Amino acid sequence: MKSKKLLLLLSLLIPITFISFFVFNSFDYVSLNTKAEISSYSLVLSQTSNHLTYSSNGNSGRSIVKTKLGNDIQMEFNNLSFEDNSWQKINAGGFFYNVDSISGISNISITFNNYYEQIDLCWSNNGAFSDQNKVSLNSDLNLMVEYDFNNAMPNYVKISASADCSLASISFNFSCFDYHNHNSSHSVIHHEAKEPTCDETGNYEYDTCLICDYSTYVEIPALGH
Repeated sequence: MKSKKLLLLLSLLIPITFISFFVFNSFDYVSLNTKAEISSYSLVLSQTSNHLTYSSNGNSGRSIVKTKLGNDIQMEFNNLSFEDNSWQKINAGGFFYNVDSISGISNISITFNNYYEQIDLCWSNNGAFSDQNKVSLNSDLNLMVEYDFNNAMPNYVKISASADCSLASISFNFSCFDYHNHNSSHSVIHHEAKEPTCDETGNYEYDTCLICDYSTYVEIPALGH
């Protein structure tokens, strides 16, 4: 009788244990993958926005472009020109690169204006470029080409041309997460606290990111009369 009761108990416990294991592990899998999900942002340089120069002659300097969220990115450029129906013309020997970090660039899309033109694309985690991370992209077959950096997720990109090259547009997709420095995943700006008044709201100290919509802002309601 005892052995029958023991067998009955085991027959009940084994399915319960299995179901519990499956449910908890499934929950952990979903939770981990939800936490790992990272947003995607974009920066578009086109015929209608984010020109670095409006000079028809080869020009050099620094300029500000804006992401889709309206955040500023500083670019340095050399020997670029403005021309109709294009974003910019890179004159022979010219280049441009981002001075401010664009963290976690997943891919870049480049549209040429003309066939049989070529650019050199370099990428870096820290702003120091080398030939080790460099490819040449051309418009021999298609005016639009894409590159995913072999999943390197860099923070800086440099585009140069050894011969004149006219670009219609460039699009960057990025996560705003620095995969190479997990202690600094956002380009943070700190904001001071503001005391509320009778008519106006206030806020606690908070941080925002230069690149994405990350914010720790918490509003303090107005005091009222």
